[in-house]
Amino acid sequence: MKTVLRLLPAFLCCLLMGAHFLRLGMLWAVIACCVFPFVLFLRHPAVRWAVVAALTLGFVSWILTTLQLVMVRMQTEAPFVRLAIILGAVALFHLVAAALLFGERMRGYFHPSPGEPASPSSA
Repeated sequence: MKTVLRLLPAFLCCLLMGAHFLRLGMLWAVIACCVFPFVLFLRHPAVRWAVVAALTLGFVSWILTTLQLVMVRMQTEAPFVRLAIILGAVALFHLVAAALLFGERMRGYFHPSPGEPASPSSA
């Protein structure tokens, strides 16, 4: 059950990115974001790093979007603090989701196939 709770934020982040890309009209990215979470079921060590990379890119994307929207709001003299707090929290959620994929429990979940070394250093 604890493993599921560590994987759930990664699933939610992928859906958030899909919604973000849908708003931008990028259908191919929406499809990728909807399919990508199911890669977590492969349980290969490389999958964990791919998901962490995707979540980190999501973090960067949300930070850039936040900066762009805040600048537009500032230029039009519209309130922007609430927008910055909400989108900053979404970006931070992506980093937390990536951090949850580290640790002993997740290392055990993302085990290599039989016959493969556990890490490059143990070969």
